[in-house]
Amino acid sequence: TIRRVSVTENGVLVSAVYSFSHDPIKDLRQHHSEWEHCAAASALDNLSIVRANTNSNRFNYVPGGDFSSVKGYAVIKLHSFSRFSTFMKKHFRSLLPHSSNEIEYSANIYYTEMLYCHFNFEFFIIQNLSALAKRVEDQISKRVNGNYKRGPFSNFKFQEDEVSLEIQESCGNGWNIKKLTPLEVFKRDVDRYSTRQELCTCQVQVWCENEEAPKHLVQTVLIKGAKEQCNFLTVTSPTTCLTKPTLPSSTPSSKIRLRCLRYSRNLCSHYSTVIQGPRSVDTTVSFNVKPKLADLSNELGKLTWSEIKSLAVQLEIDFNKLLKIEEQTDQATDRMHRALNIWLEKDPNASWEKVINALDRVEGKDVLIQKLKEKYLP
Repeated sequence: TIRRVSVTENGVLVSAVYSFSHDPIKDLRQHHSEWEHCAAASALDNLSIVRANTNSNRFNYVPGGDFSSVKGYAVIKLHSFSRFSTFMKKHFRSLLPHSSNEIEYSANIYYTEMLYCHFNFEFFIIQNLSALAKRVEDQISKRVNGNYKRGPFSNFKFQEDEVSLEIQESCGNGWNIKKLTPLEVFKRDVDRYSTRQELCTCQVQVWCENEEAPKHLVQTVLIKGAKEQCNFLTVTSPTTCLTKPTLPSSTPSSKIRLRCLRYSRNLCSHYSTVIQGPRSVDTTVSFNVKPKLADLSNELGKLTWSEIKSLAVQLEIDFNKLLKIEEQTDQATDRMHRALNIWLEKDPNASWEKVINALDRVEGKDVLIQKLKEKYLP
């Protein structure tokens, strides 16, 4: 498990803090433990095992510990169970708590919001630890409701105290790139992630103007400030973005056939003539069920802009028009109104059935879909 801890002034933690327990306690014996650290091979002589004090964020040194027999792991025999970590001591000749060359980091890209002709990717850096990578993946999955895919990643060391991305806005083949956040990552913020749990990401939006036949994207992203082998990552278009969604064949929703059975026996006892037996009246009612903008706004008002974009793409709205809407206003409701109004004006056969079919491709909207079916598709 990962715990919040305070890094002391004499060095830095280079592993997660692991909590060991044993049940039953009467069988407690010496045990052999190994856990991952992210210290470079040149810094192994400065590593120590530390143990967290009870109800405190301070650590005490633990004698023993082997850092060379298993590459990238701390190995020790423990006689008690508590919270343990790996600690890298400060070089007394250096003014910095730790040198950039002594900790290994991991540069990662995750694809999110993967739609037809459009996707986002997020670039982030963490210390090269599996525990942190798993936490990052869980954070991203929760934020985008599972709509993500892991992209390229590579291990590296900092050359400077920050790294930045260099990306060409025009990628060729009709693809374009737009940065959504600053493209700089500072090492001090990366080192704080294990304690503050605030992920620093660079978010980038990618879309293709040629929606009829988008070509595969292969784009190099340069990483300035990274040392040695990792100075670039290659971004490709996820397969999802190259597959045009197909709406299921629509049944005529503008005409609904209603069969009404009216039973009138003994309903009007004060009439002089009593109608005997059930009388069946078969009536076909025709009416236009094209949605109104006000009704759409009322029913879809709780959707996020990201979900509205997903819905709009399924309704075959030009994605470039959605980008223009983003530039024109920051208000979520105003964005939704403009996007849906484009659809209503463009599609003469717009119907609630098309809205429901499109919503079926937006993650986690089963309750809303059922509500709309019951209300608008008798």
